[in-house]
Formats: sequence, structure tokens, C-alpha cells
Amino acid sequence: VSSDSLGNSPSDLQKYVFIYRTDTVNMTGQHQYKSKESFVREPFVVRFQSQNTTIRDFILVPLHSEPSRAVLEINKLYDVFVEVSKKWNNKNVMFLGDFHASCAYVTRQDRKKIRLYTNSDFNWLIQDREDTTVTDLTSCAYDRIIVYGEPFLRAIKPFTAKVFKIDTEFKISRSQVVELSDHYPVEVVLKSSALFLQATPLLILMIIQSFLSAL
Repeated sequence: VSSDSLGNSPSDLQKYVFIYRTDTVNMTGQHQYKSKESFVREPFVVRFQSQNTTIRDFILVPLHSEPSRAVLEINKLYDVFVEVSKKWNNKNVMFLGDFHASCAYVTRQDRKKIRLYTNSDFNWLIQDREDTTVTDLTSCAYDRIIVYGEPFLRAIKPFTAKVFKIDTEFKISRSQVVELSDHYPVEVVLKSSALFLQATPLLILMIIQSFLSAL
């Protein structure tokens, strides 16, 4: 399931795309957040249900922030949280994507302006020390996964939130990875239910660039 093409410029339109296994989860709702004043690419929110995970009903909110507006856009994710949690009466919300939440775009001082940092109910699973970029020229935790509340945090398999190293996993060169993206995906594993013993990985690389926008 995908959003419409989003962005301010016809030359830089992008989509949010969710790829999922229908035998593992059911998509039960979708919602396009609308606020051009807050986001260049407004989050396209999807609700899933699964009998295979300990958390049965959860909401995913992706964001590819505009680098120059990263602090503003990450802070505005709180408003998205309020809207969708009320819409579906569900606070099991996960935020994920390329937030540009590190280095010069979001400094330690900037965090005071971001409600997802100042509110301790939001748990940042990808830590500042991680490097989600591919090249050696940068070492920044741009890409993040955040969950709201203790119930969702308990539903995460400990120590599974990490950078997914495509080159190591698939034994390809760094230059081949850069042809795909200058960022690595990030991933996390949800705890499985008693009826489903194998953990369910949630691997995310959710931004499809403008060359796919016509699909």
C-alpha cells in the first residue's frame, strides 16, 4: 500500500510505501495526514493487526523529513500522534523513517524543541551512536524508530533495533549499496505471540524516490 506522490516540487516527488506479508498481518486502516505547513512530505499512516505478535493492533507513521526543516517536522509528529491515536482509539504508535535526526540537522540543543524528545513516553530505539549512512564521509543517526508507551516498548524484542547492513547481509560492495541509497535501512523485531514462535521482523525502507512515483 502506498501514498500518493508527495512533495513541493514536481522534480522531487516521493511516496511512502508499505510492503507486508498478508499471512502475517492485516492492514485495517490508512490515513493521509494533511498539513503542508508542517511537512513537505506529510506522513501516510497505516494501521495493522496481527495474531502473530504480542501487540495485536498497532499504527505505523513514516516520515522522510526535509533536512532544513527536520526539527520542525519531527516535533510536528506529536500532532500526528494525537490525531491518529484519537481516530483509531489506539496509542500503539511507531514512528519510523529518515528523520535527519542527527548531526547538524538536529543538535542536542534542538531536542528541547522536539516533543518526541521531551516527552519520556516516546522511546527512541535507534540510538544516537548508530550510523545509518552508507559512506565513510558521514557518521550520523539520521534514520530512527520510535515507539510510544510502555506496552509497545515491552512488545519489542530487546536489542533488535539496529541498522540493517545490506552489504554485509547480502555480500555486495559498498558502491552497489550507494546505487540504491546513501542510507541503510533500520529494523526492529516484534515479540511473537505464544501461538507464533518465530519472531516477526519489521524491516523498513519506506521512501520510494520520484522515479517510482508513476507506479
